[in-house]
Amino acid sequence: MKEKLLIFLIFILLTLISCSLDRSNPLDPVGNPEIICPPDIDYLWIDNWILTWNVGIAVHNDSIYCADGYYIYGAIGYNGKYDHLSTEHDTTYSIEDAWYDLHYRWFKVSSYIIFSDTLEGYLSKPITLSE
Repeated sequence: MKEKLLIFLIFILLTLISCSLDRSNPLDPVGNPEIICPPDIDYLWIDNWILTWNVGIAVHNDSIYCADGYYIYGAIGYNGKYDHLSTEHDTTYSIEDAWYDLHYRWFKVSSYIIFSDTLEGYLSKPITLSE
């Protein structure tokens, strides 16, 4: 009984300590109100070996923010390891070389915004040429 009580008290103590920790990440949008999250990738499609995507906008304090660029990732399988293929500043990427030379069949995209460092947004859902 004493062991269970001790484990419970340690758990409560760790919970209280973790809740009181200072948020020190300078790119944390919750801890720093000047930082905004990069916009999400709304939709991906592939046409004539060109991966294209729509990107949303981020609104913060009545200001509109667009992404500074996009990271392109590729994988051989749907649940495989996605490798960074390219960094783009436009909303298109030619997948022909990645498809034939590197055998990547699945692609994801994320947007990023540059503050004092680069803050990357969420990855899109994967897409393949056959979709």
